[in-house]
Amino acid sequence: MMNEMVKIISWKPVSCLSFPFCHSLFFPVGVVVVLVVVVVVVVVVVIVVVIVVVAVVATTVSTVFISSISSSSSRNSSSNSISSIAVVGVVVEKAVVIEVIVAVVLRIVAVVVVVAVVVVVVVVVVVVVVKAVIIVVIVAVVLRIVAVVVVVVVVVVVVVVKAVIIVVIVAVVLRIVAVVVVVVVVVVVVVVVVVVVVVVVVVADLRVSAEFIGVSNVCVL
Repeated sequence: MMNEMVKIISWKPVSCLSFPFCHSLFFPVGVVVVLVVVVVVVVVVVIVVVIVVVAVVATTVSTVFISSISSSSSRNSSSNSISSIAVVGVVVEKAVVIEVIVAVVLRIVAVVVVVAVVVVVVVVVVVVVVKAVIIVVIVAVVLRIVAVVVVVVVVVVVVVVKAVIIVVIVAVVLRIVAVVVVVVVVVVVVVVVVVVVVVVVVVADLRVSAEFIGVSNVCVL
């Protein structure tokens, strides 16, 4: 059970372990303000308790002292007036001391409250400024990453488009070359056939002519 509690207390997010502004990011302003206010309230309560205790102790001491003086004065009636004057002096002295203590403590409380308010304001401003700076830095980094990604995507698209265009051009050129080759082959075959036919016809005509001339010569003889 203790190990689980220690794990829960010491747990931090993964990103918090590697990020330098972890406490500024994951420690909200409201928690800081509440903690400072709680500390101020505790300090003020402690000071007030101290004032009350000092006043009670002083009053008790004064009462005991006055009671002792009164009892001693009742035993000695000749010094009754002197005892009354002493009692009044002691009471006045204790009242002045208590008033001075209360005034000093109230001033201390006022100073503590003012310092606490200043600390709260400074902490809030610092946390807000740090968070704003961190947000600006994160936004700048994200924008740079997005710009790099966009540039890479554009370059890849351009390269792919160029490759596709080159492939299409090569394919068209190859088809044109194939058509030209086929046409040339067909023309060559036709020309060869025509030449062969012409040669065969001419040779046949010459043979017929030669035979006719030979027959004519025989008839003349």
